Amino acid sequence: MLGDKELRPGETRNAIGFVFASGKEAADKMRAAGRFYLWEDGLIGEAVVVE
Repeated sequence: MLGDKELRPGETRNAIGFVFASGKEAADKMRAAGRFYLWEDGLIGEAVVVE
């Protein structure tokens, strides 16, 4: 699940919000990187920061 419904292989989504347990410091690092990987027991996707 990513957001309110299942994300299927090859599908893309826009405007999915994330909350970082590490707070503002983690969010700032993600913004600076511009791109990060979603990982849960292995790679499940790639995310691009749009804001």
